[in-house]
Amino acid sequence: MIQWTDERITMSRKTIVILVAVIIFLVLIYSMRGTIAERRFKGKADHLAEKIPEQHREHYGSEFRYAMDKFWDSYEEGIVSENDLMDVTDYMDDLNSREKVSRKEIFDFLDYVTGIYTSEIKKKQEEEYGHGAG
Repeated sequence: MIQWTDERITMSRKTIVILVAVIIFLVLIYSMRGTIAERRFKGKADHLAEKIPEQHREHYGSEFRYAMDKFWDSYEEGIVSENDLMDVTDYMDDLNSREKVSRKEIFDFLDYVTGIYTSEIKKKQEEEYGHGAG
């Protein structure tokens, strides 16, 4: 028969408390991961939006915001992948590193971003509805 001493029981309780605290901490970090990524993505997008040439901000500004929001929503819904997110973020980093960004560069960026999520949305719809139509 195993005899438990007070010292051993106290040590086990401390170990359990520490283990529970570590697990809670890890769960918190994991759950905040999306919030941190979103803040980072939107911060880069805001920085790039400020680089849209002033004469084109009225036209491209709202389109830019819509595209960034739609892309992020598509990422959160699992429509676009983490690789897509990294590619778009790298593209934003490249544009943000420049002193000036032209209208064409903004247009090309928007075309690239919208192309990613529209293509993935189309694939998802084909998977959902295409198989049942036969």
